[in-house]
Amino acid sequence: IFDKVLACKIHSQDSELTRNDWRVHDDAKVKWELDTLPKELNEKLIKFRNKLHLTWCSIDMIYSTDGNYYFLEMNRPGAHYWLDSFVGVDITREIVNSLVEKKLVEKLEYEKV
Repeated sequence: IFDKVLACKIHSQDSELTRNDWRVHDDAKVKWELDTLPKELNEKLIKFRNKLHLTWCSIDMIYSTDGNYYFLEMNRPGAHYWLDSFVGVDITREIVNSLVEKKLVEKLEYEKV
């Protein structure tokens, strides 16, 4: 989101069910967590997003046993709603807050009904 990277780590290799496809879900064995990527990788991801003229995107990568990150795909803007329940990050709120901070939208006050 602009120059902010929010990384989610999925320990997919902790379960035989999710080894080849993390979307199978094995909640008893597979841990999901927020993570911090190396600064150099963050900078490369932001540069990539900028070159594509995107405000935000979702990037899928694999962290390999050889200690390297491998790019799989980039989704514009990408599904993110499910991350709230798995790792406790509200991506929609992060996007809106970033848009307000950049003065691209006005903050609206509303009353919950």
